[in-house]
Amino acid sequence: MARYLLVDADLAGFAQYQELEADDDGLWWVVRQIDDHPAGPRRYGAGAVVVDDQGMLSDQPSTAQELDDTEFTTVISAEEFERRWHDAS
Repeated sequence: MARYLLVDADLAGFAQYQELEADDDGLWWVVRQIDDHPAGPRRYGAGAVVVDDQGMLSDQPSTAQELDDTEFTTVISAEEFERRWHDAS
């Protein structure tokens, strides 16, 4: 089952939209990603991500607990992710 995550621009310096999937160990990994830069083209990335105490992203896997921390993340629906994915410029 996929999980859809939005990291707000004021937390990461830019908006980052990610589709994540859990592995057998319960860690969440990025499947698709949009980095929404106002003047840039659409970009895609694949890798692991974790949100730290300052709302920054690293290249480590995320736990469900970290993704559930609504202080730094906002869960969006699959439909909203697809809309943002297709509207990204």
